[in-house]
Amino acid sequence: MKTLPLTLPELLHAQLMQAAQNTGWTATQLACQAIENYLAQQREDQLNAELDAYIARNAGTPFDLETEVEAAGVAHLLT
Repeated sequence: MKTLPLTLPELLHAQLMQAAQNTGWTATQLACQAIENYLAQQREDQLNAELDAYIARNAGTPFDLETEVEAAGVAHLLT
């Protein structure tokens, strides 16, 4: 474990303390969870951006989805 000194604005600190009291978690646990969630979202956003770039680069090439496969995927998502 590492320690991270963290200065919070008063309102954010009060909200964190209230959330800790409401949930039964410690403020540290809540802060760690929030940081983990943020970093996971950043990783997901980066992967989505890379996938979008791959799709854009390969549109209309042999690596593009076949029309039937794409239609089946869209139909599946809409049902």
